[in-house]
This record gives sequence, C-alpha cells and structure tokens, in this order.
Amino acid sequence: MDMIQILGLVAGACTSTAAVPQLIKTWKTKEVGDVSTKMFLLYVVGMSMWLTYGIFKSDLPIIITNAIALTFHGMMLYFKLKYKNKAAAATAPA
Repeated sequence: MDMIQILGLVAGACTSTAAVPQLIKTWKTKEVGDVSTKMFLLYVVGMSMWLTYGIFKSDLPIIITNAIALTFHGMMLYFKLKYKNKAAAATAPA
C-alpha cells in the first residue's frame, strides 16, 4: 500500500466517522427532531454513488471508506424514520 492510498484511507476514515457522534446521541436519546432527513437521504445517495464509483475504479480506499460512511449514515436515516413519531408527538399541540 502506497502513501496515496494511506492518505485516502485516513481522509476517508475522518469523513466516514464524522456521523458517529450524532448516531450515538440519537441512539441514546431517541430524539431526531433536529436531524435533517433530506440531508441524510442525500448523503446516503451520494455515498452509494461514491461506493459504486470506487468499485468500478477498483479503488480500495474509496470502497472501504464509503462503505463505512454508507453504513453509518444509513443507520442514522433508519433512526430518523424509526423515531419520527416521537419527534412529531413532541411538537404536536396539546
């Protein structure tokens, strides 16, 4: 593995794990009202496209880091959909 691949893996690890703090907070609190569904949906679509690109290019850093990012952001999107009723109930008038 050369230095460029290592650089790609480190950069990808930083950007791929950026969602982890939000993911952990959401898992613990089950609060998703402040989380943008559109942003995570767009991110999942983008990560899917990057993963496909990496597969076609046989570029290991792109494949690995985008697969990780897709997993984390897919989980966040799942939590957003799973806990949306709790967020709606919290904002409904009494």
